[in-house]
Amino acid sequence: MRIRSEIEMHLPHLPSSEWDVDVRWGPPIVDTTPPPPGEVIASYVQGEVAWYTATATDEGYIVRFRDCGDFVISDDLSCIEVSPNPDPSGRADLLPILLAGTVSAILLSLAGHTVLHASAVAADDTAIAFVGQSGRGKSTVAALLCVAGASLVTDDVLVVDAGPPPTCIGGANELRLREGASSIPHARPEIAVRTTEDDRVAFAPPAAQAASISLGGIVIPAPSREAQQVEAALVPPSTAVFKLLAFPRVHGWTRREVLAREFATLSELVNSVPVYEVVIPWGPPFDPAVAPAIIELVVGRNR
Repeated sequence: MRIRSEIEMHLPHLPSSEWDVDVRWGPPIVDTTPPPPGEVIASYVQGEVAWYTATATDEGYIVRFRDCGDFVISDDLSCIEVSPNPDPSGRADLLPILLAGTVSAILLSLAGHTVLHASAVAADDTAIAFVGQSGRGKSTVAALLCVAGASLVTDDVLVVDAGPPPTCIGGANELRLREGASSIPHARPEIAVRTTEDDRVAFAPPAAQAASISLGGIVIPAPSREAQQVEAALVPPSTAVFKLLAFPRVHGWTRREVLAREFATLSELVNSVPVYEVVIPWGPPFDPAVAPAIIELVVGRNR
C-alpha cells in the first residue's frame, strides 16, 4: 500500500509519483468523546472508555481516537482526511503514530488483507514474525535480532498471505522501543535514533529489500527475568490459530467478512508456518545469545 501523506509517518519513502492512498489534513474536531456517526465496525474499549471507535457511513469510514482526532476514510479507501483535536490537553501529537499503526491496519483489513499484530525481521531471506499484544516484547526482540545482523521487515503491522508459499509484507522502517529496551541500539552506534511522539526510542536498522518475503516462522515471545536461556515450544496448528487470533491488531471487529477471512487465512497459515511459544531471558541487560538462538530455531529449520 503506497501512501502520499501531508503528515510525516516515518515510513520508507518510495521514488514514485503514484500512490494508493492520499492523506491530507482536515478541519479540527473539538469533541472526540462521543462515538462518530455511523455503524460501529470496530472498537477498543479500556474500562468504560473507548480508546478508538471505527464506523461505516454512507460516504466511507470514520476512525475516532479519544482526545486525539478523527481519520475520515473515503468509501473507495483512496483518501484519508485527518482532523486533529485542538485541545492543548489532548494528544493530537499521536496522530502520525496512529495513522501508521491502527489506521493503516484498519485500511488494509477493509481492503481485503489479513494483518497480524506483529513485528518482523528477515534473516537469510526468511522472515520471522513476533506476535503479541502491546508490551509483550515484539519490538524489543526484533531489535535484538537486528543488532545481531537481521534486517527489519516491519514493526507492529504485518500483512500475511497463506500462499502457497506463505509470505509477509512489512512497511515500517524503524522500531519503537520502550524505556527498558532503549539501550539495545547502543550496540549499533552508527544508526541514528530519535524520540517518538509517545516518548519511545525509534531505532532504524537496515530494512529488508524484498517487498514480499517468505515467512519462515511465528514467535509468541514470553519475556522472563528468571529464565537463563531461550526455551521454545512448538504450538500445534489447532491451538496456534486461536493464539494468533487472541492478539488482534484491530480490536472489536464486527464485520463478518473480516473475521471470516482472518480465521480462514490464519487457519491455513499455521498449517504451513510453525508457531512457537518462546521463553526469552529478559533484561536489561539483554543476553546476546537470544538473537542467534531464535534465528537458528526458525531459519535453521528451513535450511
